[in-house]
This record gives sequence, structure tokens and C-alpha cells, in this order.
Amino acid sequence: MDTNKNLRTQIDDLESQLHQNTETPIDIIEEVKLKIYLKVDHLLAPHLLKKYLSRE
Repeated sequence: MDTNKNLRTQIDDLESQLHQNTETPIDIIEEVKLKIYLKVDHLLAPHLLKKYLSRE
């Protein structure tokens, strides 16, 4: 039972890290697009592009 709880905690932590690791590049891309005209959408990995487009 304790092992399951520890695994759940690890999964939650990793999901949080994944979220942060996805949001940070998207925030950077949005800042870049505000400052210069640059088409960066096509440079994104598919999972980042999906997340990026869902924010717009």
C-alpha cells in the first residue's frame, strides 16, 4: 500500500515537471513572437505544437 502511495506521488511530481517543461518553451515562443516576426510554429515538436495551439 505504501509503495502505491509513493508511486502516485512520483507520478504527480513528474506530471507537474512535464507541465512546467511544456509551458516554459511556449512562454518563450510567445515572447519571441511579440518582439520579432518569426514563424516558429513549424519548429515545434508535435506535443508542444498541440499545447501551443490550445492556448491561443
